[in-house]
Amino acid sequence: MYRYIRFITVIAILFFLGSCTKDIFSIENRDKNIKNEDNFSKENIDKNYKKIDIKKYYLEDFFILSAYDLEAQNSYEEAREIYLNLFFKTNNSIYLVNYLRVSLRMNDYKSIIENSQKYYFDNIKDEEEILRLYSFALLNQKDFENALKYGLILVKKYKNSNNYELLGNIYLVKEDFKNSYESYLKANKYSNSASSIHALSGIEFFKFNQKDKAINRLQIAIKDKNYNYLLVLQALLFFDTLKDDEKVNNLLKDSYKFYLENNLFYEKQELINLIFERFKNEDKIIDFLVTNGIEDDFLLNLYISKGDKKNGLKLASKLYDINQIDDFLAYQAMFRYEIALEDNNLNNKELEDIIFMLEEVVETSSRALYQNYLAYILIDNDKDYLKGIALVKDALSQDPENYAYIDTLAWGEYKIKNCKKALELIKIVIEKVGLEDKEVKLHYEKIKECTKNDIR
Repeated sequence: MYRYIRFITVIAILFFLGSCTKDIFSIENRDKNIKNEDNFSKENIDKNYKKIDIKKYYLEDFFILSAYDLEAQNSYEEAREIYLNLFFKTNNSIYLVNYLRVSLRMNDYKSIIENSQKYYFDNIKDEEEILRLYSFALLNQKDFENALKYGLILVKKYKNSNNYELLGNIYLVKEDFKNSYESYLKANKYSNSASSIHALSGIEFFKFNQKDKAINRLQIAIKDKNYNYLLVLQALLFFDTLKDDEKVNNLLKDSYKFYLENNLFYEKQELINLIFERFKNEDKIIDFLVTNGIEDDFLLNLYISKGDKKNGLKLASKLYDINQIDDFLAYQAMFRYEIALEDNNLNNKELEDIIFMLEEVVETSSRALYQNYLAYILIDNDKDYLKGIALVKDALSQDPENYAYIDTLAWGEYKIKNCKKALELIKIVIEKVGLEDKEVKLHYEKIKECTKNDIR
């Protein structure tokens, strides 16, 4: 049924698009205007065009929804054609704007310029956005003089932050830093946006040699704008340019803590990437985090990567006490198990505690890593072979090629004396990793010996 409806929709859209190719915007003398005349000429900007009445079109809602659906599927070409033809059918300039907006998403600046020139008229309902998109497209096509010309018209008629920022960008590309700076200042008066602050501070620092002013502007704005990542990045660039390591580290620390405390995951991850770039190796990153009192899953993952089980156990226990998140309980159990093995201190009580913790985790988490870990403990310590085998099979259903999970299953089959099956499985592991791993080698030797007595 869904395919049938989609088929009918597509046919209707094709019919609609075809019928509109001859229905070009029914305004008196419109064809004469669009063939040979640039409607953005100074004469036309100053003319008083008569206002156009919006026309009703009985299939309008249907095609609006179709265009939205096509946009959602990233079918931009089809979507924008519907918008343009809705503009022809209804005279409603919002559809022209939608056409231009989708063209912008396609980076099709030539179409924006062509259709803005063709269908613009003075005081059109959505004039501001059409002018803005037109100026922006001219800028991207490197037609700087015309971009500036219509950028100035835009701010003369519509004074706001967005338009002054665009004008500032145009001046900036033309390397007219004085006028660019003044435009950003005007934008900043209308709306103290992060983008205008970023631009102003950049010009102050790099072009006007007003470094203290630029840094002061940023430091105030960073706190006011909740550690906006764009501004943080700008400040880090300034401090790094000045080789002020202390200020770089302090800003990294303060920003990271803010993102962590406010659950700003994207910004936190971006900052982690910067931290890796700055400190280069894990030891220095760990030192930075510990020195600044930053204790979170990032530090825990570094401990895991470094094989620092004791510090990993301390942190996992602390994080679980605070958050009651299963991942931290699981790592707490795994660290305890591996430390006990290394210290030859795996007594029955410790083992039972670890099993209890992991069983609590796998009751609510289906993560393959935890299922396999518990499975191996149950099998290797002769606690519950069948439960262990069932758990590792669940893990393998999620990650069938994981050699560690296959090894666990092989070990489980060995423990229940299904030695031929165990040998088949362990050979798969050996094909992948060889016999370098001591545990795999031990399992292989035990299983091979077992097969001599397996008469099944």
